[in-house]
Amino acid sequence: MSCTRPKVGMDSYGLTPLGLEPLQVLRWAGEHGAQGVQFSGVEEEQQSLLDEVYLKEMRQYAADERMYLEWGGAQHIPRRMESWEAKDVFQVNRRAAEQARALGCRIIRSCSGGLMRWRDDSPLTDALIAESAGALTEQKSMLRDHGVVLAIETHFEFTTHELLRLLSMCEAEP
Repeated sequence: MSCTRPKVGMDSYGLTPLGLEPLQVLRWAGEHGAQGVQFSGVEEEQQSLLDEVYLKEMRQYAADERMYLEWGGAQHIPRRMESWEAKDVFQVNRRAAEQARALGCRIIRSCSGGLMRWRDDSPLTDALIAESAGALTEQKSMLRDHGVVLAIETHFEFTTHELLRLLSMCEAEP
């Protein structure tokens, strides 16, 4: 029985201190032997670079070098973690979905980030799950229209059982 070796890549987050643009990250990874890059997200000040031409150049470089791309930048909790104010994650996720489609990525990574269970001022988990379910349910057709799947990464905000409940509330499969 033969096995296919997994591709080994890197996360763009690891190169943040170098201040590289996304295409530079991809090239750096390729030059150093990585077989792909997971882009955790792109800093807001670099978002203006990500027009259709730039994204196609990234896609072409990855194809030429036989590298995989994974795209991030989506979010699943409709609140700002530092203040708990409401936040429109629909627009954030639509932008990530549009970028992913241009890159040929079928999955976008969502990271709302935060160790909120350890903060005394955090909203109740049940409230955050309900708010997230409402926001994500409204996005289902938009994500489908862009041909992408939202992959939720957690940072202690939800346990596995809570995440399964969130997915159930969205009528989505893990």
